[in-house]
Amino acid sequence: MIDWVSWHNHGANKSGSYDCACKVVRTNAEWDSIVTPLEKRYLMFNVDTAKAYIGKRTQVIVTLYDSTDTPITDDDITINLSLENGSAFFYTSATANIATTTLTLSAGKATFYVSSDTPLETWLYATAASSSSKYNYTSAKALLLIEELPPWPIIGSAQMLDSDCDNIPDKLQIILTTSYQEGQSFQSVSFGYRGDTVQVTEASIDDSLLTVSFTPKDNAIYANPEGWITLESNISGKTETSQDIYTDGISPTVLSLSVLERSESATADKIYIQFSEPISAPGTSWPLALFDADGNPLSTTPSVTNSKIYNEEMNVWEWTVSFDASGNSVITEGMRGQLLASATITDKSGNGISTVCEPPILPFTLKILPIPLKYASISDADGDGLAEHVVMNFASPVDSKHAPDSISVIFGSAVPETLWTSALDWSQDRAEAVAQMPSPFKFGNTNGNYSGLSSKGGDLIGAGLLTQHKGSGANYEKDSTLAEDLTGPIVVAGSVKNAGTFLSLLVEASEPLAIGDTLQTLIQRERSGPIGVAAYRYNLATSSFTMLYDQDAETAVQEGDRIRFAPEDASVFLDKSGNKPSPENPWATVSGSGNPHITFHVRPHKPVSDISSENAESCESDAPPFRLVVLNQETRKWDFYEKNTFLFSTDTNAYIFEGMLYDIDMGIPRGTSVGTSPAWKLVQFQFDIPFYTNLGSAVNRFKQDFSLTPKYLSSDNKVVMRLQWLTRCTQGLVAENGRALGTGAYIAKIDIDAKFIPDETLGEDIVKRFSSKDSYTKTQTFGIRRIK
Repeated sequence: MIDWVSWHNHGANKSGSYDCACKVVRTNAEWDSIVTPLEKRYLMFNVDTAKAYIGKRTQVIVTLYDSTDTPITDDDITINLSLENGSAFFYTSATANIATTTLTLSAGKATFYVSSDTPLETWLYATAASSSSKYNYTSAKALLLIEELPPWPIIGSAQMLDSDCDNIPDKLQIILTTSYQEGQSFQSVSFGYRGDTVQVTEASIDDSLLTVSFTPKDNAIYANPEGWITLESNISGKTETSQDIYTDGISPTVLSLSVLERSESATADKIYIQFSEPISAPGTSWPLALFDADGNPLSTTPSVTNSKIYNEEMNVWEWTVSFDASGNSVITEGMRGQLLASATITDKSGNGISTVCEPPILPFTLKILPIPLKYASISDADGDGLAEHVVMNFASPVDSKHAPDSISVIFGSAVPETLWTSALDWSQDRAEAVAQMPSPFKFGNTNGNYSGLSSKGGDLIGAGLLTQHKGSGANYEKDSTLAEDLTGPIVVAGSVKNAGTFLSLLVEASEPLAIGDTLQTLIQRERSGPIGVAAYRYNLATSSFTMLYDQDAETAVQEGDRIRFAPEDASVFLDKSGNKPSPENPWATVSGSGNPHITFHVRPHKPVSDISSENAESCESDAPPFRLVVLNQETRKWDFYEKNTFLFSTDTNAYIFEGMLYDIDMGIPRGTSVGTSPAWKLVQFQFDIPFYTNLGSAVNRFKQDFSLTPKYLSSDNKVVMRLQWLTRCTQGLVAENGRALGTGAYIAKIDIDAKFIPDETLGEDIVKRFSSKDSYTKTQTFGIRRIK
């Protein structure tokens, strides 16, 4: 260590520089430093013992953990696999042919398969391939046990087959390690098939060859099946299980053929062949026998200069074929082709051309390349806040031959959706088309997840993706372009909570916001409006903002209120693409903490109701005087109730209300996100509405319980009810004592009690919150005018 250091300055600046000397006094050189220990991390196998029979593979998973047994997902180290003694083979999949001893973790985990050709009992290790300056990795260790084959049949290999040549699997063929002996028998085979588990209890057995037949639920072409399989056998009264995988045993075949529309500048033809499954690179050998349009064989063998995968998803390959000596196309639209039995076509599992199934003779269709898109946009043409209007511009005029068969549009950021249509309205020069989507994009989908350069200049953000589609099979083509977001933002949710003498309102928007004119309105409240909501202050986050305001303010927003952005130029906000809220952007209901609050809007349908004794709803003297009518949001029909008993439904346009009508509209908190079931199963209402003359004499009374179910709650959290005071034959409205009511002023004293019955499957906090009650009381006046 150093005791002290002294610096001496001799003749500073005399020669234009400092001349310094240093004297150091040293004592014993002892070093004392703080060392940070390495953090421990552990590699662990998912099994203590990995067991397999000789020649079979067993799956092992290795995972990286920290010292608290929490999986580590952000440290994808490379590991080495090894044995203490003996030899084994490690594979990255159940069907891999090339062994390895090195793996790289993905999200802190790796799966491998181990097998050996000889019996073995040893330790299996997984060790970090390199050291770290920060972590100390402990190796994984498990016992590896490779045993001799058992004295009963297990799965040696299994292949899925197609016995009727329709490219849909229907048989599973298993080669057993040995045949069933006395006291041994087949029980069942179970296997996975496209997400389903299929079990078969009957089999055809020929020595060690076991075949089961099945009919898949899914009738789609599936020519490269692969999955797990389990064989159960009865061995001396005990069930023995063998698990393995089955592989693809189905030969590839051709599904469709196409020839590219020949252009004036073409130097060769492009031929497209769609196969039933992925194939290995075919080289330049021509794989088809050719026929003319009438089906007559042709001796022509095209000269192939190249082949390549063209559409991997659809298994379409492209062959480049030379013109003949006269410059003519060897293959034209309408000709036919058939896969040659001698073709060097094999699938990824090594299956060649079938010797059992005769390949189909298929026509060559014409592949037409679509005119490229150069620009598209998505907007809200009707101003309701929902995007549905798509405009697309093409690089050149589009004739009917090159017009797309359909278009698809991907739009939405949180949960993108894809809408399709084939209905396009073309401009006069056919360089532009407009699509009004059959249904708008879902509530809240006002921007997309795509970005890039616009053909009109500038950057696009929050764009959608428009794709035109033409043809099918081998002649399928598509072309895409970004679709500029021209849809304004909307409010998707609001939540209010107490903040002292203030209320704090969190407003959630459908997309990231920008601030425009700060002198304009933040949001509007529907109640008593639309009315602009004033705030003491607000803070903008990316796609939300918080407003603080006095809870007694005239424009204060309460739970159950509905809010939206001020339309167009009246709004402070716009989206990142510069779009302003639409004229009729939708309302969103505000939730809150504490007990949910129902907003009641109860009023006479008309201040003065004209009552005629000739238009009677009922002529029965004992008929109930009132009906409760509720709008069913699922059927969009009126549901009629008397004494909480359902009577009938009718179309909203077909029914004319007679008598005295009361509007009972409510905003009921959903308690869950838009598009999901509410947090409540029922809202139990108790209505008590006595009616009086203007002098206070009792006239009649509506007193009834009603259980409201979620089918009556609209997507904007509204419930629409009507209370109908029925007219009676020759009398019009009648009092409780049966006397007809005359023209005059009347009073209604409204008392409504409500109790939430929660959905018990939701979280404890939600269940507790939606176990509350609410009520409404109000006295109103209305008039009755008797007419003939």
